Amino acid sequence: MTVDQTLAENRRILIAHPLSDDFTVLTTQLHEERYNLQSAHSTEELLHKVKAWSPHLIILAENMSRIAPLDLIKRVQQTVIFGPESSKWDHAMTAVVVENANSNYIAAMLEGGADDVFQRPLDLIFICAKLRSLLRQRDLHDQIKRHNQKLQELSIRDELTGLYKMGYVQDRLSEEVHRSRRNNSSLSCIMLDIDNIRQVIDQFDHNLASTVIAEIGKIIRETTRHIDISGHHGGDEFIIILPDANIDAAKLVAERIKIAISRRKFKEGRKQIKLTACFGISMIDHVFQDEGSSLLRRAERALTSAKKEGAGSIAVDQ
Repeated sequence: MTVDQTLAENRRILIAHPLSDDFTVLTTQLHEERYNLQSAHSTEELLHKVKAWSPHLIILAENMSRIAPLDLIKRVQQTVIFGPESSKWDHAMTAVVVENANSNYIAAMLEGGADDVFQRPLDLIFICAKLRSLLRQRDLHDQIKRHNQKLQELSIRDELTGLYKMGYVQDRLSEEVHRSRRNNSSLSCIMLDIDNIRQVIDQFDHNLASTVIAEIGKIIRETTRHIDISGHHGGDEFIIILPDANIDAAKLVAERIKIAISRRKFKEGRKQIKLTACFGISMIDHVFQDEGSSLLRRAERALTSAKKEGAGSIAVDQ
């Protein structure tokens, strides 16, 4: 099997046309080129397969339904594709098959959202070449998107811990406060810092201290939900915003992180150290119209109280 054939097998093409329309010759040619094909014969079936099957490219007959082709393309492009797989696209490339169309009509199609237009009678050699070109465009679009996502991640994530930078945390906190107020839902905040980080710096070196900070970041990532917003506050301080979580839920998260930290052993040569952390917890108060800054201040106040109680303490600002 050639490289082109292998690539073709991974390309999903959806051919959308009414049952009365004959696409047999085109379908046969695409099968011979080893594309992964499915068909749809109604608007409902088309939209369902766009969402469920996530095609890379749609070949759409202009007489597919009573809906105008451009309106149908917009509906296809607005269909949300869910799923974490990298093969899921924002929307499929779309080529419209038309008959007896003049240049103005074709131009309107292209300007209105179609990625290409094929005229009947269908020239199979030309169409297959155009399909390969469209799929290459789709690949390039995806590469650019992934690259931009990586750049965005680098701009909002702390390199040492893998957690969010505080600027991003504060932006998200503002959003979550408004969402919590609108939905009358819980929103909690945990602030924590390592109790004996100074001991690490004094007895070992700054490299081990950096390792400790990075490991705490990893623990936080492993012990929080994907909807939680965890950030590196600076130095040995960390912050976690917990949407839809009350004080009891936040305490459970703090206990989970506390236990995970206490179980980690940090070594340098024959020297070994175990760490503990203190936690301050606050929850939004809708009665007093709390803002994000107030939630952070109260979590920091609770953290100060926890430190006074001793290493490994958890305190709540009621």
